[in-house]
Amino acid sequence: MSKFKIDFINHSSLLIQHGDNFFLTDPWYISPAFGKWVQYPFPLTESIKKILELDQEKLKIIISHGHDDHIDDFFIKNYLSNATCIIPELPSKGFNKRVSSLFKNEPIEVGFDGKEIDGIKINSFTNQDFTHHDSIVTLSSDNEFIIHANDNWHEQPN
Repeated sequence: MSKFKIDFINHSSLLIQHGDNFFLTDPWYISPAFGKWVQYPFPLTESIKKILELDQEKLKIIISHGHDDHIDDFFIKNYLSNATCIIPELPSKGFNKRVSSLFKNEPIEVGFDGKEIDGIKINSFTNQDFTHHDSIVTLSSDNEFIIHANDNWHEQPN
């Protein structure tokens, strides 16, 4: 029985291992966000090296939403474009278009009902009363549950 192993990279980026598969959340490592924000803390060189050495066929990148501090277009396009991308199912397709331009394959959209990917159930939840652009993403196995809530600081509906 595999358990999640979680490495903090920076900001909202985690590298989650489950068996031979890896899930990387919200990679933002090089490019400034919104024209002037920079990463703090910066990701460790060892962490970036580990990500770059992964077999991209076993790497799934989960991008919670389209804010620049959650998606590094330059880094993804140049170093992670062969990985599989997983994004929340959102009403606007602008985010999907942006992500599609970075990866060689179309992103997998997940919603409330979720999808099983590499033995992990992935769901996304968007509070339609607050925003249509920020999502909580969950990953679950038989006995573990991860909540990646990123910018969702507000109260959520039941």
